[in-house]
Amino acid sequence: MTLKNIKEYLHNFYFKIKNHIIKYPYLKYLIIFVLFIVIIATFGFYLGILNSNKNYTINNFEKALINNNAKNISKYLVFNDNNIKVTEDNIRPFVEYLNSGDNRKKALIDSLKTSEAQGDGEMAKMRFIKKGLFKHWKIELQPVYISFSTSFKDSKVFINNRLYATSNEDGYSEKLGPFIPGKYDVKVLLSNEFGSSEVDKPIQLLYGLVPFSLSPPALKLTIQSNFTDSEVFINEKSTNLTVNEFKNIGPVPMNSQSYVYAKKNFPWGEVISDKKNITDLPEIRLDINPLTEDLRKSLEEIYKEFYESFFMALNKNDISLIKHSSEKIVKPIFNKYKNSALIIKDSYKMKNIQWEQNAIAIKMENGLFKSNAIVNLEYDKQKNLWGFPLLSRPESLSFQSILSYDEKNNTWVVSEINEISK
Repeated sequence: MTLKNIKEYLHNFYFKIKNHIIKYPYLKYLIIFVLFIVIIATFGFYLGILNSNKNYTINNFEKALINNNAKNISKYLVFNDNNIKVTEDNIRPFVEYLNSGDNRKKALIDSLKTSEAQGDGEMAKMRFIKKGLFKHWKIELQPVYISFSTSFKDSKVFINNRLYATSNEDGYSEKLGPFIPGKYDVKVLLSNEFGSSEVDKPIQLLYGLVPFSLSPPALKLTIQSNFTDSEVFINEKSTNLTVNEFKNIGPVPMNSQSYVYAKKNFPWGEVISDKKNITDLPEIRLDINPLTEDLRKSLEEIYKEFYESFFMALNKNDISLIKHSSEKIVKPIFNKYKNSALIIKDSYKMKNIQWEQNAIAIKMENGLFKSNAIVNLEYDKQKNLWGFPLLSRPESLSFQSILSYDEKNNTWVVSEINEISK
């Protein structure tokens, strides 16, 4: 058949079809429909061939990886867990892991090209999936689990900011997952009546069961003090425990702002210990100094009035003039310095009273609060003949003076006085 004959045949066939369409108009739509079906079938057949080709899937997946397009990457992935559907969001740890190493993308592509199914220990393998009339190659991500453990009760476990578990006991452990392989961030938050602390750490979940232990900074704490009945406070909040009760208590969270102190109510007011940071030391001593600044001033005034009245009593030769004490206590020292001469008598004029540095201190003895002070007295001692002043010379004395708190009368009294020899 020549080319001329072919052209003539096609020309006649075209006009026959055209005449039939004019005669039967519905044939026009039938022909269009048949052509549409043929085009779709041809395209689908061609697409099915492409999708059924492993290298085609791997090559397109590689292009998506190079472009770092999470949405396109997700199109070629499935997860070996029917409860988790691969999305653009949940594959971000997988993409982040691949981006964090220079050769990780290439190593993954090479492993996928090697065989259709990788063995155990691989994060991904090729899988042939039937969908409709066609079968497709997909990259199947393998599930990863965490064998997680933490030391303390009430610890919340967050993975990529999502709460996964809360420990219900010390030494808590649990299997968490499944996870899509990738790079994750684990944070453990401990929060209880003693405060809060947290710790976070990155983790790479690549395959299998990954052991991972993480505990926030905390410890079991013991408190010691010179006043065991004082109340323990952490971060300005009462623990409702005394020092005597605060033994191996916890977990007590540790952070840069965590501190502890003890507080005790004394008859003269509320006193707290120094505030100490909670560190990794399991025992902290919180001694309380009962001597407040106001009490110091009050005690100094009592001491001053006592010695001023002591010299006045010597000059008047009247022991009853001595304030803040009893005759029984002051009589020995009074008798030592009192005027006993008939003609030439001594008189005293106090010039100055000084305290040795940090000399005033308070402690409890036999259930009584006592204040111990070292006092240095400077005074003029003058000889008098029948009331006429003669010789005057400066002298000094040092005393250890002890005040005791009279709870009944809410006052301090001199309960002991001892001269210190120079």
